[in-house]
Amino acid sequence: MQACAPGLRMDCEYTLAYGEAMKYRTQGFRKEILQFQWVVEDSRCPTGVNCIQAGRALVQLSMGDSSFVLQEGQSRVYGKRSLLLQSLKPYPNAADTQPLGPERYRISFMLGKAESSAQ
Repeated sequence: MQACAPGLRMDCEYTLAYGEAMKYRTQGFRKEILQFQWVVEDSRCPTGVNCIQAGRALVQLSMGDSSFVLQEGQSRVYGKRSLLLQSLKPYPNAADTQPLGPERYRISFMLGKAESSAQ
């Protein structure tokens, strides 16, 4: 999937750096902001290590007036759209001697059409 121009278009992959925000419009008129606010948890098993559990990556995002936490691979539905958190990079590596600082983190996400569910 290729990266897309700003504006949060459907079925496009986007990347945000830690603390970075992206402006977008909802329903064609209201300007909103999506921001990568914080890495809540990065307990993923580092490359080069055998772990009992794989661990997980949780990030806090804000979208419009709300803040929420997503796990890597998880999506959030808002209105008729769905935001999928594809990845948190860089992935931990056992060879790294320094802890990852927040400024090194990037998220990749995709916006798509929300699946309608039968009620």
